[in-house]
Amino acid sequence: PSASANLPCGEQWHLDANLGRQYAKVSGDYNPIHLYPWSARFFGFKSQIIHGMWSKARCITALAPIVGEAFELSVSFRKPVFLPCDVSFHHQPE
Repeated sequence: PSASANLPCGEQWHLDANLGRQYAKVSGDYNPIHLYPWSARFFGFKSQIIHGMWSKARCITALAPIVGEAFELSVSFRKPVFLPCDVSFHHQPE
């Protein structure tokens, strides 16, 4: 069977309230929508949101050991992920 046939259906992750600030230190992206509830509210969000590139990187981290070194990944950001939260990651081979 192919590697994609062995993909698990998903994972559960807990995202802490300070994850946006941790990512900002690594990425240099200090956009206020990712840092604190009060700063995100200035931009219309109910709380801080995780950076989309963090989300994509976390998904790649989950998939890489299963699919190998080179693969293509298509990502859609449909809704903001408010911090803190628990999220589910589900993937499906083509």
